[in-house]
Amino acid sequence: MFYILGVGVKNKSIMFWVVLTLLVFGSLPFLLSWYQINQSKVAVVDQAQKNHLIISRATADRIEAYIDTYVNVARSLAMNPTVYMVPDASEAAEALKAGLLLHDDILMVGLLLNKEGQEGQVIQIAKKNDSLPIETSSITSQLNQTVQLLTLQGRKYLAVKVASARPYVDVMMVVNLEIIQWLNPSVLGQSASLSLVDSTGQLIEHSGDHYTVVPSEWIAMMENGSITGLANRSTDKKSDKYIAAFAKINEQPWYVISRQPVKFAEQSTADMSRTAWNTFSLVLLVMLGLLTMAYFSWVKPIRRIVKAQNALLGDSHFNSDWHGGEVQALEKSFDALTKHINDRNALGKIFVDRYQVISPIGKGGMGTVFLGWDPKLDRQVALKTLPIGNNFGTRENMSQTLVQEAITAARISHRNVVSIYDVVSTKNTAFIAMEYIKGESLASLLKRKKTLSLPLTLSIAIAVLRGLQSAHSMGFVHRDIKPANILLDVNGDIKLTDFGTAALVSGIGTDDITGTYGYIAPETFQRGEVTHSSDLFAVGVLITECLLGVNPFKGKKLNQTKFNTIKKTVVFPAYIRQAEAENLFKAIDLLLNKNPKKRPNSAKVMAELIVQTTPCAITWDPEDAGVRVHINEKRNEDEDTIVAHS
Repeated sequence: MFYILGVGVKNKSIMFWVVLTLLVFGSLPFLLSWYQINQSKVAVVDQAQKNHLIISRATADRIEAYIDTYVNVARSLAMNPTVYMVPDASEAAEALKAGLLLHDDILMVGLLLNKEGQEGQVIQIAKKNDSLPIETSSITSQLNQTVQLLTLQGRKYLAVKVASARPYVDVMMVVNLEIIQWLNPSVLGQSASLSLVDSTGQLIEHSGDHYTVVPSEWIAMMENGSITGLANRSTDKKSDKYIAAFAKINEQPWYVISRQPVKFAEQSTADMSRTAWNTFSLVLLVMLGLLTMAYFSWVKPIRRIVKAQNALLGDSHFNSDWHGGEVQALEKSFDALTKHINDRNALGKIFVDRYQVISPIGKGGMGTVFLGWDPKLDRQVALKTLPIGNNFGTRENMSQTLVQEAITAARISHRNVVSIYDVVSTKNTAFIAMEYIKGESLASLLKRKKTLSLPLTLSIAIAVLRGLQSAHSMGFVHRDIKPANILLDVNGDIKLTDFGTAALVSGIGTDDITGTYGYIAPETFQRGEVTHSSDLFAVGVLITECLLGVNPFKGKKLNQTKFNTIKKTVVFPAYIRQAEAENLFKAIDLLLNKNPKKRPNSAKVMAELIVQTTPCAITWDPEDAGVRVHINEKRNEDEDTIVAHS
């Protein structure tokens, strides 16, 4: 963030102090809340252990009451004289049937004769359903306790045996086991479970999350019978930590076990933590909004002032040369502004040869352009001079290049080529007086408009092709056709400019690669070949960029751009390449062909081909296109242009 805003701790920018203040006051409450939540986790787990012990004990009591219900029914029958006085009489049978109807879950009631040393014999049996698949013999052989579980044909049943008032006569009862209804782990929260086990740890019934084997130390305590309830927290590092508790069912060798992972027991603190994070996120959003407001309300206007003033001074390294923060930079900018105003007032008094310098127009990679006045011919001119300093080679070489540009352009006389009026040179300096175009470059227009319509694009393409034809007919190749070198006049003229890289085809060597990446033809990269056809390829790229809004071959790195130029095929979307314009786009495809021999023979032929195949009227209206008068236009500033002087 600091890099994007162009600030740093050492610079002590306004944004640095704003960010620091918001972070401190916005984060402090959250940090305090986070500390309190972490401190409360231990207390939450302790309370969860108590809850598990309470639920286990309560569940055990409910199961005990459930069992006691049927034991009491059996005892009531055992104490009934009708039953024990004459156990084989019909009156006893009727009493057994009446007991069978007391509860829906009672499946069978019977009387057993149990004499010492003899196998128990059935005196009478009453079944709720005669088709019930329960064999009496299998029951009597297993009954040895007052209450026990029976497994018959894969199902569990509760069996009750109570001695009657008559010796050796017992009341037997079989009940459909429905203990699962008492095991409700949902009251403990997510992923909890309740289980009913015997004293050896064997599972009787289970409800909830997956069943876990009872720990051996618990089984030892259950078999000993000295502890009827316990709750603890697992510390086994090999598995998830969990909270567990058990409670004994009175007078029975059964235990209720509850279990739950600690992370779910801590759900309340997790919810509080999540709420705290959500609140902090909201605070961050508010902080971001305040930072954005501060940036756009305070910092950006100051930086725009400083940037604009640096631009007026010709400083293109604003973002990389930022010292002391906005306040200090603003102070420097006021000093610079004062100096610039003084220099500007003096500029109108400067004459270069007979030309009066009025104001700066733009700054390019090979020179600076000023608006000038020719008092002799009473007209405005554009004065192109060498840039200050030696960033692009010696001034002597650059002076020769500028003069060569003037000589080349002066030999080309065409309405679509910027006219050259005069050239003055010395050993270390030079300037060109040329036609003043009141408007902007195509690059500037595309930067603002992104794309152009097909009629406007074709108008520009035809004007460029006609200007190129004039240069080609004299043996020159431009070598740097691109939007920045196409000037658009508010009065409707379209002009080709910047012949600083132009050369005679016969004088270009295979190592003499010149141009801008993204517009250089494939054969130039592959074989160092530069011909008139290379300019035509650049026109094809120009047309594509106007229609699509991007250079089709430009990559993030120069090697990627070079690879795309050689290998990539341009594809126009269907909404642009419509059926009625198919022949036109086939002609554009010829311009972009990787093989120079398959491109049109000349710029003139291509211009005529566009006129013949276009489905629309080719008209150029600068107002419709949105052409504006731009000053201080840096036409070549961001281009990957390479220049070779042979």
